[in-house]
Formats: sequence, C-alpha cells, structure tokens
Amino acid sequence: MKNNKSKLLIFAILSVAIILSIYSIAAAQSSVDLGTAGNFVILSKSGISTTGTTSIVGNIGVSPIDSTAIT
Repeated sequence: MKNNKSKLLIFAILSVAIILSIYSIAAAQSSVDLGTAGNFVILSKSGISTTGTTSIVGNIGVSPIDSTAIT
C-alpha cells in the first residue's frame, strides 16, 4: 500500500513538472512583428467588399492594387 502511494506521488510530481515546462515553452515564444501592417484590421491583396450592413472599426487597406478595390 505504501509503495503504491509513493508511485502515485512520484507520478503526480512528474506530471506537474511536465505541464509546467510545456507552459513555460509556450509562454516564451515571441510574437511576429507585423511592422506597419499591424495598424490594419483588414489588409488584403485582392480587394475588400461588403454585403449588407457592415461595421469596421480601424484601418483597412489593399496592396498591391489601388483603393478602387475597396467597395
């Protein structure tokens, strides 16, 4: 009985250690630098159009085409 409790305790400690190390690795990843593209809520290379009532809060843009692609 004592041997089973010891094994269970070791298993629990190892499990927590593994979970914490995975969390640490995920938290350490850095975000991607979007540069000036980070200022846009919508940025498209082929065009932007709406259907019905639409509400967008923020900058929208198209590139490499010109702004006539926004309808």
